[in-house]
Amino acid sequence: MVKLIMKLVVVGLMAIVVMMGGWIVKIKKDVPEKMYTVNRVIDGDTIVIDNNQEIRLANIDAPEKGRCGFEEAKVEMEKLVLNKKIKIEGSVNDRFGRLLTTVWIDGKMVNEEIVRTGWVRYDSQGENKYIQNIDDEVEGKRMGIYGKCREETNRENPECRIKGNNREGTNDHIYVLPGCKNYAITKIARDMGDEWFCTEKEASESGYVKALNCE
Repeated sequence: MVKLIMKLVVVGLMAIVVMMGGWIVKIKKDVPEKMYTVNRVIDGDTIVIDNNQEIRLANIDAPEKGRCGFEEAKVEMEKLVLNKKIKIEGSVNDRFGRLLTTVWIDGKMVNEEIVRTGWVRYDSQGENKYIQNIDDEVEGKRMGIYGKCREETNRENPECRIKGNNREGTNDHIYVLPGCKNYAITKIARDMGDEWFCTEKEASESGYVKALNCE
């Protein structure tokens, strides 16, 4: 008799646990996802939401202010999110105190959509192969920065032919002269800070050193 009572008690407790579990899951499903309003767009990869919190979109990189493509990238981001409600996912703080995250709007990932415009590139340190593939596709079509800001010859001033490569994240500021080994295949990415120079003196005064293959 005692065993029967104990068995009934255990069964009853299990039933209660199952019911409570279902109730908890239901409550969790009913809780609305947190949404934020985009109050300002700083550039093509950084926005400001409620409480003046800066958001840096992960896996992408936009031209900095003053560089080729900056204004276009900013305008495209404004079209996507300014004064609209967004959802953020997987945020961590970067070294500048910004939230580094994935941003969603109306079921679309903004990190992907802005790269599709051609004015924001995939971050070479990123970890999203899908966004990288999108970037490769728009580069192949010479959209955005890949049409306006990438050059093998100086379109604005053909007489100034010295190529200055400035690679962010490194201390490399190298200039290449016509006739140097890799001159023909060296590209200028003005969206990334590369520059054209008219003279070696000008390049040197700007902090560049001659490429070793020019010796």
